[in-house]
Amino acid sequence: MTSTGIAGLSWTKIGDNWSSGDIGSGKFFQYQNATGELVVVPEPSTLVFAGVGVAMAGWSAWKKRRLAKVLASN
Repeated sequence: MTSTGIAGLSWTKIGDNWSSGDIGSGKFFQYQNATGELVVVPEPSTLVFAGVGVAMAGWSAWKKRRLAKVLASN
């Protein structure tokens, strides 16, 4: 079942929940009947790129500490 709501968003019923189409930037709304919450859900690729960014930041910090220890011991 699909309906059109506020601001022309298209809503699709999935089980007990309602999901909107893409609202831009790879995000969509999801309304959960059980809790009454309207949640903004990011596209999966957004989560992947965020994870890659965190991993690279951690690697960079580890590399800087390792280099500082090597230079301090010389």
